[in-house]
Amino acid sequence: AGIGAGFGAIHVWAQRTDVPGTAPVFLGAAALSGARPDVAAAYGPQFDRAGFSLDVPAGTLPPGTYEVTAYAWSTRTARWEDARSATVVVR
Repeated sequence: AGIGAGFGAIHVWAQRTDVPGTAPVFLGAAALSGARPDVAAAYGPQFDRAGFSLDVPAGTLPPGTYEVTAYAWSTRTARWEDARSATVVVR
């Protein structure tokens, strides 16, 4: 499960980048333990459920350009350890 992969939570936020001064939006806590056979093949079988997913309902974000960031809570260190971002255009 998520603990085997070392993550206890993944929180996802969106920051609008095309309108200065807008507040970040919390999109939610991701579902953990998604199948990741590619990660298991590269790093070992304990990481076979290292994936995560988050369904965001249509209309949650107005059209625009966002930096969407996923923050990872490590069960091994008991702190927010890592973050990855991607630019997303909502139409």
